[in-house]
Amino acid sequence: MPMSQRLQQPWVASIAIFVVFICIWAWLTPPPQGPVSAADAEYARLAGQSAPEQQASAIPSPWVVALRGCELIAHALDHDNPNNLGIAWHVLYSMGRVALGFTLALAVAVHLGFMLGLWPACYCALDPFIQVLRPVSPLA
Repeated sequence: MPMSQRLQQPWVASIAIFVVFICIWAWLTPPPQGPVSAADAEYARLAGQSAPEQQASAIPSPWVVALRGCELIAHALDHDNPNNLGIAWHVLYSMGRVALGFTLALAVAVHLGFMLGLWPACYCALDPFIQVLRPVSPLA
């Protein structure tokens, strides 16, 4: 495939945009000056000590974000105590909540759909409420 056709592929443009975004992000944020977290600086202020050196920007650099992401993935299944869970446990609990909500919505919607289809009086009674809710985005 010639180079001009390869550059017209959508994935090439997506990768180029991503690389440009990362380069601009790295250029706009200062390099890290050491492993100082916001909690350490806050603790130093509360204890009446001078705050340790911090980076000049509140936005972390791409390198700091990548290191923190690797740390979260490395400790994803940690379960030291109820207040210190790995990110995998949080994802599992969140997916459980989504599944519970979907199951409850499915249980209500299927039965309500049968009622609306079988009983015209029920359809006429609930149709104004359905029409009011119709403009609400399905993604909401």
